[in-house]
Amino acid sequence: MTPITSWADKFVSMCVGILFGAFVLYCAVQLIASIWPWLIAIVSICGLVAVAVVVFRTTRDRW
Repeated sequence: MTPITSWADKFVSMCVGILFGAFVLYCAVQLIASIWPWLIAIVSICGLVAVAVVVFRTTRDRW
């Protein structure tokens, strides 16, 4: 690979890198937005199960 020497080449490379980063960020946000309802549902179900286990253990294992 040849080293980039001119300022124009460095500027173009930087712009392409920023464009690629913006595209990847856009894709990641779209992916998270598409699975967001399922993610919230799974986290809330796990939270309810954890609360139910804690309540069951505290009411069953009294002194």
